[in-house]
Amino acid sequence: MKAFALCLDRVGEDVTPEQGVLSPLDISASWPARSERAREDQLRKADALLVNVTSVDSALFDRCPRCRVVVTYGVGYDHIDLDEARRRQVIVANVPDYCTDEVADHTMALMLAIARQIPAGDKIVRTGRWGVQELSPIRRIKGRTLGLVGLGRTGRAVAVRACGFGLRVIAHDPFAATGSEAVTMVDSLPGLLREADFVSLHVPLRLDTTQLIDEHALSLMKPGAILVNTSRGGLVDVEALVRALDRGSLAGAGLDVYPEEPPNAAQLDRPNLLLSPHSAYYSAEAIIELKRSAAQAVAVVLTGGIPTHRLT
Repeated sequence: MKAFALCLDRVGEDVTPEQGVLSPLDISASWPARSERAREDQLRKADALLVNVTSVDSALFDRCPRCRVVVTYGVGYDHIDLDEARRRQVIVANVPDYCTDEVADHTMALMLAIARQIPAGDKIVRTGRWGVQELSPIRRIKGRTLGLVGLGRTGRAVAVRACGFGLRVIAHDPFAATGSEAVTMVDSLPGLLREADFVSLHVPLRLDTTQLIDEHALSLMKPGAILVNTSRGGLVDVEALVRALDRGSLAGAGLDVYPEEPPNAAQLDRPNLLLSPHSAYYSAEAIIELKRSAAQAVAVVLTGGIPTHRLT
């Protein structure tokens, strides 16, 4: 029987990029059928699953008895039960390097927009007012300190961009052996929070990083600091963040990710809280690269190999 990859989550406009990788290997790829009966038949026949947000747990594995590999379209994999996959000897892989430039660019865009008070200035002009009198004091960016929580691919890409703006860059990452010429490593998260004018998060969501930035962590940040999260929503206690903004202990924050998506917009309606709709990863080029890379991981497993970014 011809091998079959089921793209459970509809990423992009079609499955042409996946088919371009898989078809020459006699592996078919398809989005899920619209009817429940046909979709269940696809699940029974699937040798591979490609997912983005679908929860992959024992119940889903039960419906996919042929499944040998699960690849997530993206970096995060907290929606996949890795222990269950190991128990069933199913290989799981992710695509951690498809949108590094996009996320780094978006991180800098949020940080600069908050620091330069771009949204507030836009509102002033659109409402027929003028001048800087209604803005809070704006500080020069050059010479200030950016603290990176996590120094993987994206953290390092942000560091390169930050240096171009004259920022001093520090980082805390217990899994990073060294920094670089442009990055000074800090021994502890509290030490970074006390020192940084800007804090940007670039770590995966795990049990030990859930609400990493909580009430206590926020209390350690410098008065007037800015927090940016383009990583995983669960890293930040958003209610505690809103309280910190309301009492003026932070100058602002930029969020692209949220514990629940979409978030309750009314609860986050603050002039110094800049929001984007989980779009940091996105560019037309990144999506094509993502889909091809995910399909390549499937192809490697179904032809007897081991994918580069194997998780189980």
